Amino acid sequence: MNKMSKMYKMSKITNKDLKFSVKVSFVEVYNEEIKDLFSLKGTQETLNIREEKNTIRVMNLSEIEVKISITTIQLLEQGFKGRIVGGTAMDNQSSRSHAIFTITLEQANCSSQSGRNSDNGCLIKSKFY
Repeated sequence: MNKMSKMYKMSKITNKDLKFSVKVSFVEVYNEEIKDLFSLKGTQETLNIREEKNTIRVMNLSEIEVKISITTIQLLEQGFKGRIVGGTAMDNQSSRSHAIFTITLEQANCSSQSGRNSDNGCLIKSKFY
């Protein structure tokens, strides 16, 4: 929890050239299908994996921007409620799937001296699984 709090403090730094954001996503892998645990639709659609610009992406995956660490915990709990579970001889609430909760921290350097000529300046993205 301490590391998450530090991330959110960093994201609130006010600097005209630096912009920070923290986003979360949550997927479930079950029977070789990928589902978005933050999907707002009544049923979860199977998502596809694609390679774009040398990066593997889950297409149409919900990413929710969060401002405080407690929201992250609430979203994690919400996503767990949507997971597939079933009974076994050892545990009547055993998970039948794998879940991946991702926290993405982005830093954009919006100054003209960022060293890169792109639409969004110099973007640094880190993912924590």
